[in-house]
Amino acid sequence: MLWWPDTASGGPAEITIRPRPGADPHRIRRGISSSLLRSVPLARTTAEVRRLQRSARECREGFTESRRAVDGLVRYLREALEADPRPGRRGRPDAFFAAAAAVYAWYVELQHRNPVEQLAGACSSSWTASANWVRTARDKGFLTAVSDEHPHGELTAGALDLLAAVEPLDP
Repeated sequence: MLWWPDTASGGPAEITIRPRPGADPHRIRRGISSSLLRSVPLARTTAEVRRLQRSARECREGFTESRRAVDGLVRYLREALEADPRPGRRGRPDAFFAAAAAVYAWYVELQHRNPVEQLAGACSSSWTASANWVRTARDKGFLTAVSDEHPHGELTAGALDLLAAVEPLDP
């Protein structure tokens, strides 16, 4: 077993070599040979560990950027709800439903058990209202239809285009 600390710049900090189960006790007693140590692919394994560490760091950075964008969308939704809590016949603009669809899709991507409930909690709204936003977003073409492959649907390019055209949402 090889172990690298998170801040490793070289090879492993620790190597543990154990005999395989059922190994000959006489051979175990002789200890580790130099040919066994030379057979450990340290350079290739170290390169793979560094690649995985870079990938994990990029993934965390990507998640942070996504989180900022979703926080901006949630702020937009909350401000729209505060400015006009009951729009009546006039209804809400398409950008509102595109934003609700994007936040919903993000919660789906994170595999939350109830993404509508997450959307409601984020916007301090009722579950029923959030479910209606998601249904309306789907009716307007901002979410794809439900399928076996995507049981909650997916955000459409039309929703992304609309959100990009509205205004940049900074944290």
